[in-house]
Amino acid sequence: MIKIFHTGDVHLDSPFAKMEYAERLAARKYQRELFLKLSRYVAENKYDLVLISGDLLDSRNVSPEAEECALRGLSEMGCPVVISPGNHDPYLVTPFYRKRKLPDNVFLFTSREVQVLEFGELGLQVCGYAFTDSNILEEDPLEGFTPPEFDGVTLLCAHGELDTHGSRFAPIRSADLSRCGFLYSALGHIHIPSIVRNDSGVVAYSGVPDCRGYDEEGFGGAVSVVIDGGEVVSAERVIFGEHRYVSEELDVSALSAESELTAAVLSHIAEKGYDKKTALRLTLTGESSLELGFSVKEAERAASERLMLCEIESRVLPKTDIALLKKDFTLRGEIYRTLESEIESGDPEVKRLALEALRAALLAADGREIK
Repeated sequence: MIKIFHTGDVHLDSPFAKMEYAERLAARKYQRELFLKLSRYVAENKYDLVLISGDLLDSRNVSPEAEECALRGLSEMGCPVVISPGNHDPYLVTPFYRKRKLPDNVFLFTSREVQVLEFGELGLQVCGYAFTDSNILEEDPLEGFTPPEFDGVTLLCAHGELDTHGSRFAPIRSADLSRCGFLYSALGHIHIPSIVRNDSGVVAYSGVPDCRGYDEEGFGGAVSVVIDGGEVVSAERVIFGEHRYVSEELDVSALSAESELTAAVLSHIAEKGYDKKTALRLTLTGESSLELGFSVKEAERAASERLMLCEIESRVLPKTDIALLKKDFTLRGEIYRTLESEIESGDPEVKRLALEALRAALLAADGREIK
């Protein structure tokens, strides 16, 4: 039985640009602590091999603290570690890979051409490549490649985009993974985790260890793989991250006063059980005659006191009696008929903008202030 730990897209020293300075420093410190936690987990659970499928570092030049953390964590894993440098940390232009003495248990792919590492004592070989002098790799590294004959298991550790036409980040194909007979393909670059079976074995994106933005929703983690008898017996996610980013909608049609919005938002947060480790992007929906401009900012401020981050956007449609406007032969009716085709549009965004325009025009026609 072989136990493999698959991680990637750690992005040590991420910029966390939307945070205040002190919060950025704390977030980077947490990243380092999480990587060391991940390393201890590997050692304590006695994994035979670690596959890091790119972007261990967020950029080519990171802080000394991030470098020392990476070196310590890699060493403490206590087993062979294979790294496929990604588009954020290309091999030839990332000083960490070229100038630092990496631990003896670390094995690095160093070419755009596929290389093969053999671990005879484990009965497996690992194929992979590296982003080298650029964050772009437009050709498919696996095109035309065939793994050497090997009396054991063949794996892939790679950073790239799977089945994405026109990708500039190592476009690889599912057909090649099957053709090459990779029992397990450890992939990085896509931050949303996925584990699927193909004709030859399992293909997985590990996702990020901890989420950093709304495009990385849920809790971060890694993949624990068990191979036995030439088969992937199990491939399961292990959760490590504590921070989560969530995008949701809240219908505010029932509100009768602007002052009720903050209470509605805080009630939503309480019902979901969100706390200081949750970042929430909340979109307000529904129809309302209320002016929500100021109250949205107040609700966002109040929610931010209870959460890690909060962003609130109003997509509330103005409540208008369309049936009456259709029968209205005054200026108000003419305004409606000018916008009717857009208001009846099947495109939600076109409809929203048209209704906003209708509301503003009707306010102007009545001599009222447009807010």
